[in-house]
Amino acid sequence: MFPASEVSVGDRWHHNIAVGLKPPNEPRRLLVTYRLEGKEKLEERACLRISVSAQTPLRLLWRSKDASTTVNGGAKLEGIFWFDPQLGTVRQRRVTLDISYALETEHWDGFQFVQRTQFVNQTMEISARLSAP
Repeated sequence: MFPASEVSVGDRWHHNIAVGLKPPNEPRRLLVTYRLEGKEKLEERACLRISVSAQTPLRLLWRSKDASTTVNGGAKLEGIFWFDPQLGTVRQRRVTLDISYALETEHWDGFQFVQRTQFVNQTMEISARLSAP
């Protein structure tokens, strides 16, 4: 996740993650952007404060003989983590993940195709702290 070259406060770098989904499913690659926000003490330890963000479309499709499911929407991740360079590990992180999508299903009930649509908007906030080095 860290760049090969040295970065300064305010610098951004990117990391591509291959997701492994086959067309027409998306995302097949996820671009994560990092930014060095500065140095900050955390529990008397000198840490690097790094922001992270990613935004991607979400499109998944499953088909069988008598049914299909389609998911269309998007996901957005934003957060901060504090990296302790002396320990070589993340000491703390706070991340928010927003997911919004429409889930459309169609299946054969023996007489006709039945369609159903659900709309989902989810926000998850995740906080984690290293308990012992």
